[in-house]
Parts: sequence; C-alpha cells; structure tokens
Amino acid sequence: MYVKEMHIEVNQSTQKIAANTTRKLLAPEVDWLLNKNMGRFIESRVTPKKDGSGGFEIKQFDIDAIRTLLVTGYDVSAYVADPRRVKAFLPGITAT
Repeated sequence: MYVKEMHIEVNQSTQKIAANTTRKLLAPEVDWLLNKNMGRFIESRVTPKKDGSGGFEIKQFDIDAIRTLLVTGYDVSAYVADPRRVKAFLPGITAT
C-alpha cells in the first residue's frame, strides 16, 4: 500500500457519513500518525537479543512482514546546502 492510498484510507475511516461533527485531518497529521504506527509495527517485529550483545533477533515470519517496507534500487544524491545541513530529495514511488 502506498502513502497516498494510506491517506485515503485514514480519511475515509475517520469520516462520519452526512455529519460534519469531526474536523478533517491535515496531511502532516496523517503522516505523523502513519509514521508513529509504522514504528510501532516494526518494534513489534524486531526484538533485542536476550544476551545483551546489542544486536537484534528476527524470525523469517517477521522479516516477511516488514519486507514490503524496504525500498531498494534508488540512487539518492545529497548535496551540502550550507556548512551545517545536507539536503537530498527522496524519490517518489508510483504504483506499477
């Protein structure tokens, strides 16, 4: 599911049919909610090792669950905007 589809899903699920009792969520608010829940989902799938080595333990089932979140094959070039910042444009993902 792409970000635009997730926005539509959130907006549809928060609507009240024929009743303007709730305000519409702004796009940054929806992004914040989606990112927060995505982080929770990843944390539920990846657990720290019990031996305290600092690594993580992950099972194949959990790898398959988060595999769709990984995007590869894009070359993102960054440039120095000023001495304290680096700027890079993230690629847009379109449905194929």
